[in-house]
Amino acid sequence: PKPNGYQSLHTTILVSGQPLEIQIRSTAMHRLAEFGSAAHFIYKGAKASLPWLESIRTTNAQAESAEAFMDIVRTNLLGTRVFVFDHYGRVLNLAKGATLKDALLLLMN
Repeated sequence: PKPNGYQSLHTTILVSGQPLEIQIRSTAMHRLAEFGSAAHFIYKGAKASLPWLESIRTTNAQAESAEAFMDIVRTNLLGTRVFVFDHYGRVLNLAKGATLKDALLLLMN
């Protein structure tokens, strides 16, 4: 998987001399690719449905360089949060030091 959780087997075949790209993925992989942290709309300018991801996008737009962006993400964003994927591919945004009970409470809401 990529760092954003995206998973898919990509291959290209020729049909009548024209390339045709095929993506093979499970239902859970498809859900994550279409609606989760790996969703295409997130990278194409639409408002993200995940507030933490929108925060990262805003920070990226305001950073003076890639190095500055990474420093900000490491210290300000990721330093206090832990991101966990559940077995359905959903991202759980938990506070650093969160317990299993915290994750369960988040899943139940």
